[in-house]
Amino acid sequence: MGKTERKNNQMVLNIQTLLKKSINLSASLGLLTISLLPSLTVIQNMPVIAETKPMTLDPGETIDKSQDNWTTPEFTMPHNYTPVGKNTVGAKWIDNTTYNFGTFQRNTGSWLPLNGAVDMRYPIRITGTTFANAGGANPGAHLGDANGILLTNLPAAKLSQGATANALGIGNLGPNTYFIGNNYAFKQTWWQGAYKSATVIARGDGAKAKTLNASPIYDASNNTKNPFIMEWKTPVLNSDGTITGEMSYTTQNNGTPYTASTTITVQKSMSIGFMAATGGNYAKMAVTISSAKAGKGKQPAYINYLNTATGQQFAPSHKKWQFSTVVANIGDILRVVASNDTPDATTYIAPTAPLGYKLSSISPAITISNFPEGTTNPNQINVSYSPLPQTSTITYQWASNVPGQNGIPGKLQASLPSSTRLSGYTDSQLQFSPTIPKGYAIDTVRGPDSKIYTDTTIAGLSALEAAQNANPTFKAGDNHFLITLKALKQDVTLSFIINHYTTEKTPDNPGVQLISQALTGAMIDESDIKKMQDWLNNWITTKAIGWGVQDYETPSGSKYQQSLKQAIAGAGGHTLVEKNQYQVTLAYNGSLTFSDIPSVIDFGSHPISPKNKSYTGKLNRSLKVADTRGKNSLSRWQVTVRESTPIRELRPNKKAESTTSPQLRKDISFANHLTFNGKVLNNDDMLIHATSQPKTGETTLIDKDKLSPLILSVPIEYQKSLALFRGKITWTLLSAP
Repeated sequence: MGKTERKNNQMVLNIQTLLKKSINLSASLGLLTISLLPSLTVIQNMPVIAETKPMTLDPGETIDKSQDNWTTPEFTMPHNYTPVGKNTVGAKWIDNTTYNFGTFQRNTGSWLPLNGAVDMRYPIRITGTTFANAGGANPGAHLGDANGILLTNLPAAKLSQGATANALGIGNLGPNTYFIGNNYAFKQTWWQGAYKSATVIARGDGAKAKTLNASPIYDASNNTKNPFIMEWKTPVLNSDGTITGEMSYTTQNNGTPYTASTTITVQKSMSIGFMAATGGNYAKMAVTISSAKAGKGKQPAYINYLNTATGQQFAPSHKKWQFSTVVANIGDILRVVASNDTPDATTYIAPTAPLGYKLSSISPAITISNFPEGTTNPNQINVSYSPLPQTSTITYQWASNVPGQNGIPGKLQASLPSSTRLSGYTDSQLQFSPTIPKGYAIDTVRGPDSKIYTDTTIAGLSALEAAQNANPTFKAGDNHFLITLKALKQDVTLSFIINHYTTEKTPDNPGVQLISQALTGAMIDESDIKKMQDWLNNWITTKAIGWGVQDYETPSGSKYQQSLKQAIAGAGGHTLVEKNQYQVTLAYNGSLTFSDIPSVIDFGSHPISPKNKSYTGKLNRSLKVADTRGKNSLSRWQVTVRESTPIRELRPNKKAESTTSPQLRKDISFANHLTFNGKVLNNDDMLIHATSQPKTGETTLIDKDKLSPLILSVPIEYQKSLALFRGKITWTLLSAP
């Protein structure tokens, strides 16, 4: 047995153990809700537990610090009880072994639960005497109602809800609360409230009490001490963790024993005590405790380890700390303190905070309480740890073969990204999106674990994903990621633009051609450039006869006429970032033509006017010149116009002659009445456009949708009804060397 000491009128047990007992527990953590599932066992011997100095808890361990047996001195100490009264007056301890229930009035309930519990796996024997004094006439028939032993799975705070009178003080307390003792109102024998008594075992049944077994009825003696013996025998542990045994209670009344006995099933730990209750009849009632032999009831207490940042189970480095279990006697005090606190006999020391954490708080000490099986265990202490702030740095370096550095020919196309600093807390998520310049990619990542990750380290994951997957959270200490960048391979291509400003048949476009492949910023191989130039020249010779290169255009839009090599050199001679597309424009050599020319100039139909009139000619098509010659073939050119046939009246047809012009007039000629931009047209060529610096492309000389430069002047005398006039002008395109 462990030693005991008294503090503040409460028995405090040294909870430290020299022997950590292995007990059969099946527990699941729901942070603050934990349940026990016992195994099937036949009860035989009581365990013995030794004690030692305060010790440090280990997550997941189970410690049995309980003491096994109640002794008679412990059972008779007034401070080991917590009285609960309803409508009682004068309830108190008369001496160290006798308690007055204070029930000398109607409808009272007085409960005296022990500050502890009994272990129902082991036999129990309690002896003592009960006392009842009603006074008045025939007092033994008016004692009312109950005086005996209380057995319940409820804590003391719940007992005041018990119903009195014929409910025997256990109504409303549930089917796992039992009254074992004298029922002074067992059977009414007279309408004015006279009763015969019986020794009974009853259980809570809703708001009432249900008698499980009763002795023969008897006339209770008044104002006498009646010896009793309560016994719990042959307990057996069931597979569901409950205990089944035989409960009996024997009382002596005027020297005659009366016994109630029945088999009941209860949970392993039950609160026990004494009680009395009255209804319409009442009496002064008391109990004297003589002896007790019982195993001490026990319950597990759970020490939960929590993370203050998440409010969840503490899991440093992703390894969950399982709750510790301390099995203690009901009524024991359990306290957990930090290692730097002063421990005492009721103390356990919390586990030291792991690297990167600090011990934040510990919930107050608890008194181990009994509770119904299947409900939430109230015996819990939370030990909380807080993560410490941590930092992480992400730095970058070039791979050794990146062009433009480390002596590799070429030119860097981006600056090395700046380092990034991140902040977080131990074991909090460490995620980042690195800055990767265009034209480059991640080659390797060295993580905080000093391992180097590539795209092939973990199947299906990139180098960055693999490194982050292996180092997902902030650690205490180094959280450095080193990212090595490589240059991507670039395709240098040549595409074709074939000018269509010609009536000549254009060759088929050969599509995009690959000039070379090289890393970002690398020099483009001159042999690849020469191969592409040779291929182009051969293609023009065989597939684009009569066509020639107009110019080469770089990715930035600059144009060169000499060669592809000149264009690539003009762009720097190295690969660029994502834009390595060169273009060659082809033009047909020797083609200078009208690409569009008007065939009709219509001056319209107009009413005869008493005035001279001027009319603007409407062109049915524009006048355009297309020059698709190559640069070496370009020359100046000009366009002229002349009135090759003056505008004259057409002779009317017979219908018109018979209806409108019975007499023909002389033909009218508009010679010298047609002008171009204000100048009179005649049969001589008039220059209307000349180029001084010819260029390839299309030139619009007259837009049909704009105001025409051709104007016809019509004098009054030339105006004629139902007359048609027609003439002809000639456009000439001349190329000069």
